[in-house]
Amino acid sequence: MSKFNIKLGKPLPLRFVLIVPFVLQIFAAVGLTGYISMRNGQKAVNDMALKLQNEVSGRVDQHLDSYLNMARHVAQGLGDTVDTGLLDPNNKDQVRRFFWKQMLCFYLLRDQIMNHILSKSLRNL
Repeated sequence: MSKFNIKLGKPLPLRFVLIVPFVLQIFAAVGLTGYISMRNGQKAVNDMALKLQNEVSGRVDQHLDSYLNMARHVAQGLGDTVDTGLLDPNNKDQVRRFFWKQMLCFYLLRDQIMNHILSKSLRNL
């Protein structure tokens, strides 16, 4: 004879028959609800991260475009100044003063643009 005797004819207690299926259903419902909530939460976080990446990328593109356009305008202005004869490229002192004034002008302009961008960003918070 083995140590484990199984008595097949003995009925299960009514308390056991009623409680165990009910508890199993509760565990299954809670587990399924938790799993679905976690999956939906992950999807929401991924969607928000994608939106944030797209917004940041768009803003970077916009700022780069404006910055590069400013450089193009400066170069075009320099070319126009030389073409019209207002600046002699052979006169080093005149060229030095011209570039010094341009540098000061665009540093001030850059600072004003950055202050505008920062104030606009702070208002959006």
